[in-house]
Amino acid sequence: MFGYVLPLTAELKVREWHAYRAYYCGLCKELKREYGFLSRFLLNYDLVLPALLADGVAGTQAHMCPERCMANPVEKRSMCQSTAGLALAADALVLTVYYKLADDLADERFFKRLPALVLWPF
Repeated sequence: MFGYVLPLTAELKVREWHAYRAYYCGLCKELKREYGFLSRFLLNYDLVLPALLADGVAGTQAHMCPERCMANPVEKRSMCQSTAGLALAADALVLTVYYKLADDLADERFFKRLPALVLWPF
């Protein structure tokens, strides 16, 4: 299962939702910094929670600052600066996608395998 973890926004306070979004945007920036521009298209909500947990357990205070993003270049959004939790989540996300593609290549039939064949070189 990949890409199914979503926050229950109705249960979050407004400041908690803004912090969650800042970590999501920070993960996008971390992916770009570590793995290049194309890796940003892999972004999903699955590894935002582990990034938050890793920083919380380590006692790291995240620094938020407003920046422009790829999805909305006009409006500035609050983004979390690079932390150890975000680096861990970016690494885990790339590994998860790698093994998802490898699994699709090994298990699927031709037409379902075709997107994995196209993405594999990247």
